[in-house]
Amino acid sequence: MAYLVCFAVFGLPFLVGYGTLPLTNFAAEVLCTVGMAIMLIMVGQSPVPLQRMPRELKVMLAAFGVLACGVVAQYVSFGLKNAEASMAVFGYLACAALSAWIGYAACLGPQASQWRRAIAMGLLAGSLLAALASIAQYFKVDAQWLVLSPARDAGRTFGFVRQPNHQGTFLNLGLVALLVLQRKNGWRSLMWYALSAVLIFGIVTTASRTALLQLVFVSLCMMLVCRHDGASVLKGLWPVVLALGVWGALWLVSQTDGSEFYGNAKLSQTSTEGLGIRSEMWRQTAALILQHPWAGNGVASYPAVIFLSGAVLGIGVLMSHSHNLLLQLAFSYGIPIALAFTSAVLWVLWRVRHRFMADTGFLAWGCLGCILIHSMFEFPLWYAYFLLPASFFLGWLTCPAAEGGQTLQSDVDGLSAAKRSARIRQRAAISALAGVSVISVAIWMNRDYYKLTPIYMPGLTATLPDRMHEADSVFWFHHFAEFPKLPMETVTPANYQAYLDSLGNVGCLMHEPWIQGGTVLALAYAGRADEAKWIMYLYGQLSGGKVEHFKRALESSNLPLAAELLRYLEKPEPVRPALAFFEQACFGRGSSP
Repeated sequence: MAYLVCFAVFGLPFLVGYGTLPLTNFAAEVLCTVGMAIMLIMVGQSPVPLQRMPRELKVMLAAFGVLACGVVAQYVSFGLKNAEASMAVFGYLACAALSAWIGYAACLGPQASQWRRAIAMGLLAGSLLAALASIAQYFKVDAQWLVLSPARDAGRTFGFVRQPNHQGTFLNLGLVALLVLQRKNGWRSLMWYALSAVLIFGIVTTASRTALLQLVFVSLCMMLVCRHDGASVLKGLWPVVLALGVWGALWLVSQTDGSEFYGNAKLSQTSTEGLGIRSEMWRQTAALILQHPWAGNGVASYPAVIFLSGAVLGIGVLMSHSHNLLLQLAFSYGIPIALAFTSAVLWVLWRVRHRFMADTGFLAWGCLGCILIHSMFEFPLWYAYFLLPASFFLGWLTCPAAEGGQTLQSDVDGLSAAKRSARIRQRAAISALAGVSVISVAIWMNRDYYKLTPIYMPGLTATLPDRMHEADSVFWFHHFAEFPKLPMETVTPANYQAYLDSLGNVGCLMHEPWIQGGTVLALAYAGRADEAKWIMYLYGQLSGGKVEHFKRALESSNLPLAAELLRYLEKPEPVRPALAFFEQACFGRGSSP
């Protein structure tokens, strides 16, 4: 049972979310959350010494509490319109804190070694399937039931992009798990070399530079472990040497027979692509952080802020997050809370650094290292199947038993048989209730996840309102369902204010409603021509001058400012940013012009 649960938590969600099975990220989050809840139930059956919680775990739980308090403070102080976003973030943080405790309890319980092996097997099984999918895609093998996407961000069935960086991280996690399972064999097993070759081949086919950086980290870990175990340090170079060899071979093959290798595109990227985009994004994000350094810009507000502030023009692409965990925390919560949380995590990692070499601690350290490297170039922790395992491993490392010593004595051992049995039953009941509650909430919140796919499905010719109509009953996008009811053809002098009020609710979380023709009409009816021009200008710059929908909306209206705005579309130029209205509508600060 433990192996199935660990596969559901650590392996299957990545297959669903990025690259192999034809489902969505939301399905992956449900799987991970449900699996973690079942793990909570199973851990609760053991006499875990709950009353001896170490200081490191207390600090970690307090750090998650600080973030949760930040969400509540923003909701109360700023008057955030979209309560669903705050509820979702608060729920994620609560699940993360619970996962940290589960990791601590699983390591401290009598079945710690079984859990460690089950986690490693779950990661390895899932990553091997993902690696085979990556390799099959490279060789253009279409298995139909597989979504073979990581190498070229293609092959999606339900529309969510399977990013190579995420896929590469998952494969590196599998490589760490393989190291753990093969450590006692001294890496003499032929199976070790065969399976590691499959994983490394899959990593190379993603052509992710982040994944290659993680591979270097895994190789360094292997070198340290070899030195600790008395084996040759040179064995630790195996992953890097094999990766370079595979990359070179694929490059040579692509040069000789004209076949596709995504690595060629990576090598030929200009300074405005890849890391160039990220560096500019980080610079723009830092500037936005300095505008509101103390209280932050609000959770889930990044797309709207980056667009309406005009910072998106420097980046050239509209992004939903800053692609850096530290910047994202500072942007969302403010510098003080971001520093407090980061300092707490670093303090915990420093305190448990000596547990790196232990059999029970190496798996957690290796996986955490890969996820943290990923977090410097992405923001993976807003997905439950990254956040919950990362929190679990942090909790695991805070357990004194992670040093490789004996499992601590349970705090029920000194009780009489009757009281000990009663205490164990109480814990089992509490953990079962908590686990079932988490499962129920996760399923309820994501019950219609499949309806979300039309919103993001690439290549659709349907309009955004039509796509959003598919998600009318979805919890996550409850406010978005209001937008299709006010399309741009129906914005009139009688209802434009209601449109703006509704748009304020929607725009706090998502950027797309702000760039529709109806927004321009409503702002123009309100006498705010500069804001209407600013939105048209930004959209035109990002879309390569595609402003026909604005022209149609203006031409079909009886707007007094229509002629002025149509003339502006003939020769658009920058005007005053429209961020002031966004801040007033979403956060209650600033002044609406």
